[in-house]
Amino acid sequence: MPRPAARLTVVGISLFLVFLLQTFMYHLERVPHLTGRARRRLGALHVSILIPACNEDPGHLRLGLESFLRQTRTPASRTKGRTPPCTSAY
Repeated sequence: MPRPAARLTVVGISLFLVFLLQTFMYHLERVPHLTGRARRRLGALHVSILIPACNEDPGHLRLGLESFLRQTRTPASRTKGRTPPCTSAY
């Protein structure tokens, strides 16, 4: 019967080889390029985010909002001219 340390070594080496193979495969993966139709479909998507603002540190809230506004896809308001209740205090 094999010793427990030997079994643990085999498991460790196996996991290392699997992670090494995954890392190698990640480097071979190509970034997909969007076609015109896929780009239009992506542009039509609307994303909502929730930002906890109750009892938050003002500095952290400011950093979160600035990070959101620096995204490559700029946010679009769906309020039709109204000020959303969550942003009226700021």
